[in-house]
Amino acid sequence: MIYKKLPLLLCLILITTVSSYAQLNEYKYSLDLTQVVDDKLRVTLDVSGIEGSDVTFHMPKIIPGTYRNSDFGRFVSEFKAHDTKGKALPVTRVDDNTWKISKAEKISKISYWVEDIFDTEIDNQIFRMSGTNIDAGKNFVISTPGFFGYINEIKEVPFRLTITKPSGFYGSTGLQPVQSTANQDVFVTSDYDELVDSPLMYNEPEITKLNIEGSEVLISVYSKTGRITSAMIAEKLEPLLKAEAAYMGGKLPTDKYAFIMYFEDPAQASPLQGALEHNISSFYYLPEYPAEVLLPHIVDIAAHEFFHIVTPLTIHA
Repeated sequence: MIYKKLPLLLCLILITTVSSYAQLNEYKYSLDLTQVVDDKLRVTLDVSGIEGSDVTFHMPKIIPGTYRNSDFGRFVSEFKAHDTKGKALPVTRVDDNTWKISKAEKISKISYWVEDIFDTEIDNQIFRMSGTNIDAGKNFVISTPGFFGYINEIKEVPFRLTITKPSGFYGSTGLQPVQSTANQDVFVTSDYDELVDSPLMYNEPEITKLNIEGSEVLISVYSKTGRITSAMIAEKLEPLLKAEAAYMGGKLPTDKYAFIMYFEDPAQASPLQGALEHNISSFYYLPEYPAEVLLPHIVDIAAHEFFHIVTPLTIHA
């Protein structure tokens, strides 16, 4: 008899587990780029509405395209959870990337600090094109897996990200903001997968926009030496992009695409360099060699990374 009842019991357990998280219908993340402390940024998350006793919060261990463990949770510190009255809730760190929060039904906010990867003293082999940078008043590279996590079993809900930015800064990304002012941008993604597939870079704008068969293509550059500009890159990429659009039937499969490029002084550049593809953007971390050396290399890389807009990222078995 026990074997006949087991499937029903498992169904009840699953229903109970799902319903315990059912009230959380949107993550509300906030990141203030004007408040850098000890080369770290504080991430806050409004998660009011969870029902249940215990939940676990995760940072990504690995992300697509890198083929190695990143363990982004290693760069997180002072992880805290609070109720609506500001009282701290019990938190236990389970491993590098996981925190267990007790009394989850009382959670109002989660907060933690993130250290950037570009100049960390924590030993790691993270490719810099999937890394993070916090350089107050100059540049912020927000590789989203390095800043934002999720509560287990709750990934298929919208994520609202509010970024407060320094005056004069521009946010380069493939995402379209739902709201943008001089000091704040708001983005909404359909789920966690879209969030972690959407890097952002903030600095004083050095951008060029191209219109490729009705689609906006953004070329954004942050340069340590000033040798390479977005206009120089755009001039080389435009014929390539037009040819690729023609190959794909005369139109790009997205309304916006972003080439986000961070150029480091060659004397300081990490050997973990290159480019990382995303569905509607690609991020580049490269040493800034002279234009005659670097520009042909960028075109070759961009031709490859841009075609990931079609495959394999949007083709699944």
